[in-house]
Amino acid sequence: MFLAGHLLIKIETVGAGKKYSAVLKELDGRLKVCGGWAVTQLIDAMARSVNAFIPTGLEKIYVEIYHLYQDGNKEEAQLLFEKVLPVLNFSNQNIGTSIRFFKNLRVLEGLFESNYCRYEQAVFSELQEIEAAQATSIAKGLLARPV
Repeated sequence: MFLAGHLLIKIETVGAGKKYSAVLKELDGRLKVCGGWAVTQLIDAMARSVNAFIPTGLEKIYVEIYHLYQDGNKEEAQLLFEKVLPVLNFSNQNIGTSIRFFKNLRVLEGLFESNYCRYEQAVFSELQEIEAAQATSIAKGLLARPV
């Protein structure tokens, strides 16, 4: 992976913080570190000086959190991040749920025409449909916020 002439490694694991720190220390800037699936630990990742983030959706919100944090408004960044947590609590249960949820959200955003998924496990149960609707409502509200 490349970012403006830099080599990157994307770390996607539960409890990514220790791995971020170990890789950053071991490679001493020779490789940039970015996070993805571990977005639930975004604030921790920024505190550890992770170089980049590759979220599945809600990019506008993550950019706002990042700028608040980098500008020294860490408390405000934390408060905004906490508003995202109910969405992440639902969407990041497993990869199938994440794929389905964010495909649906992309359709609502007008970015995708279809929520078709090749991944067969990307199906919601009846209860998950209700939970997805609640998470989608929160996500839509966050995305509609003026920047």
